Amino acid sequence: LDFYGDLSDEGDGLTSVPAPRRNAFHVPRPHKEIGPVVRTLMRRANEEFLDRGLSVLYVSFGMLRWKDTDGSDMASPLYLVPVELVPEGPRATPRLKATEVDHVLNPALPLRLSEFGVQWPTLDDMEDLGVTGILDVFRDAIAKADDFSGWEILSETHLATFSFSK
Repeated sequence: LDFYGDLSDEGDGLTSVPAPRRNAFHVPRPHKEIGPVVRTLMRRANEEFLDRGLSVLYVSFGMLRWKDTDGSDMASPLYLVPVELVPEGPRATPRLKATEVDHVLNPALPLRLSEFGVQWPTLDDMEDLGVTGILDVFRDAIAKADDFSGWEILSETHLATFSFSK
């Protein structure tokens, strides 16, 4: 997958942005900033793999916005797809590529949410579902839980490093 951003004002007009293709990842920032940000993320993920042997780069689908017991706002990714960034040259923006590693649900959520009495779905509960169906299963789980107003499942997609080894 390629990355594309927003048009940016260079002072003398708008900088052109490549037309988004069907399988592209939109980044809500000026297009010219994407390359350095993605290269930094690639370096961070590669360092983690070299230092600890852990693949930590994922595209997350869905975000649970919730309140902890102390009232603090929390955001937790739901469905995680392991990916890698493939360099295209020293100054080029790396391309996003899926890996052969299995997709996972955020393993920290069931542990934490069980303290709230929330029965969290497993990946087996969602076999053969697409991302929209998976997010609907999570929405149903939250809807069945008592007194969780203000908790919501958002249809957001993020590319980030996530480490579950702790």
